[in-house]
Amino acid sequence: MGRIDRGKLVLAWEPRGDWREHPDEIRELCDELDLIHVVDLMRYQPLSEHPIAYTRLHGLNPREYDYKYDYSNTELKQLAAKVRALAKKHREVNVLFNNVRMYDNAVQLRKILGISK
Repeated sequence: MGRIDRGKLVLAWEPRGDWREHPDEIRELCDELDLIHVVDLMRYQPLSEHPIAYTRLHGLNPREYDYKYDYSNTELKQLAAKVRALAKKHREVNVLFNNVRMYDNAVQLRKILGISK
């Protein structure tokens, strides 16, 4: 991956499995290969120094992936604070809700962040 001509293509990586037990390796690979480290921002912090941050939100139940999860207004306010903090260190922050209420949750987050359509 480090040798391919990507042109303007930006790549992101969401490690799964036991990668969380190896944060130094994640950071090293992301920096070496110019990858965005994708995390669920409500659970983890991104480890790469890439100018773009990208979070995929999977719900906050004990199971890490809960596609039926609906974020409360309180949780969305907590997320907004985390997004604002990331925006201080990254030129761009992307948020993807990976749940069936994604549209409603995204609209509410945009309101909290003061982002109009």
